[in-house]
Amino acid sequence: MMWNSESNHPRAFFLSYLIGVATSICLSFEGSNGGTLVMAASPEAATTTLYDSDPKHLWNRVHRALHIPTVLEDDAEHYAVRTIDPNDLDPFLWYPQHPDLLSGPAYREAIAVLDEFLDKRGEGLVQDALKRVFLQRDLWTLFDWSADLGWQNLDQKEQFVSERRELQTRLSQAIPRLALSANEIANLPDNYAAAVKSNRYPAQFHTDRQSAAYLPADLWAPQGPWVLLGSSAGGHLSGDHVSFFGGRSNFAIFLRLPEGRDQTLKYLHQLSDWQRTGPTTVKDVPQVPANTQVALARRTAVIDDRGEIQPTPLTELIQLRVVHDPSKSEQPDAQSFLQFRLRREQLLAGKAEGLSAVPDDEREWDYLFNLGRSGLARGVMLPIKSACNACHGNAPGIRTMRSFGQGSLQNEWIVTSLGDEERQIGAWKRGQASWKLLEKLKQSAPTR
Repeated sequence: MMWNSESNHPRAFFLSYLIGVATSICLSFEGSNGGTLVMAASPEAATTTLYDSDPKHLWNRVHRALHIPTVLEDDAEHYAVRTIDPNDLDPFLWYPQHPDLLSGPAYREAIAVLDEFLDKRGEGLVQDALKRVFLQRDLWTLFDWSADLGWQNLDQKEQFVSERRELQTRLSQAIPRLALSANEIANLPDNYAAAVKSNRYPAQFHTDRQSAAYLPADLWAPQGPWVLLGSSAGGHLSGDHVSFFGGRSNFAIFLRLPEGRDQTLKYLHQLSDWQRTGPTTVKDVPQVPANTQVALARRTAVIDDRGEIQPTPLTELIQLRVVHDPSKSEQPDAQSFLQFRLRREQLLAGKAEGLSAVPDDEREWDYLFNLGRSGLARGVMLPIKSACNACHGNAPGIRTMRSFGQGSLQNEWIVTSLGDEERQIGAWKRGQASWKLLEKLKQSAPTR
């Protein structure tokens, strides 16, 4: 997770609102980050049944304790209580400090339920591999959040040093207990392939239906029309995404020109030749043709039973853009934005793909949109599809790809493989302080 000191606005108290909800919700954090209050679990959360039909099942209680509902500012005048969403894959990323989980009743509940999980060998209650992946994923996310170096930039009393260590110690023991073997990981479902097979969405883009959802059937084909991009400078191309999500997900960036792989490869050679001439500006870059497609894919990574980071075939998110007119920018008809998201509640309920298109009215935390960098992040919800334009609509054509427009003109795009990108991201993760701390605590933790 990325931190930005500019996003730490002065806290404001919403007393008039709290009076109305105090009788039904136990507050564990009194202030807000410019528009959001975070609370201990609301009564409605007691019905969570993500892991078992019984809301009181230990795994459901762990999920509840670590997913904090919020009072969010929906617009300038209205507030709404957002209860726990079992489909929320990133509950700890949108809010930089999230101190409520480290104090008051929320903290006590989290510690107690993790102790129960460890003491009662709670990992043995569920053998389903997918469920184990999702719970490990949440615990790993929470550990990395608690270990972020940005805590050191806060005042001493706001660092919660001992509380974070108490949480980290328990998480470092629980995470490996949920690990899968190499064979179990290999047999996890490919929900993207299942979604394509369901024929719920067209498998190709059609120029006469520019805004219609489609799911490319050949996105992952190694020699298919979608070319997987890497960087000549080494490392992973999707650096901002990898850093923000802590290396717990693998990212891949694809490019497809209208006529397919040969045309795309020819364009990449043209782009490299242009870069090697020593350009001083991106404004005269060789432009892509109309209806060029770009894709960003995000897949789950796990920690296996040997303690190694491993990729999985589980797709968490697909973002698609079609550049209809590469001469335009910031105009509605310049490009189309599409997104598919993993709905883990559906996947765990036996619906094979659990991957569905984002409708026009679905919203996301602004902090996730900005990858934690914007000083305007206040815990508000923004329409997903329309907000994509903020990052990818301020330049024409190929320059909408931030990995090109913001990178060095000397770093060329290269054709890479999924395995190479996954290895690059895994290597980056193993160099992070959060991973080193997790390894240290796993080795030093007493047996329970």
